[in-house]
Amino acid sequence: MLHVDPHQRLTAAQGAMAATYSALNLNPMSPVLEPVGRSTLAQRRGVKKITSTAL
Repeated sequence: MLHVDPHQRLTAAQGAMAATYSALNLNPMSPVLEPVGRSTLAQRRGVKKITSTAL
């Protein structure tokens, strides 16, 4: 909302900076991080591959 006194109104750059810092200071829910070994890719890589000579 605009201030009644034009000298106390924010400039476009000041408003953009205020909006940027306001957005950065919000604390969104952080994802739960697990060890890399728990990922499905790591689990698939950890499975021992059967070679054609082992058959």
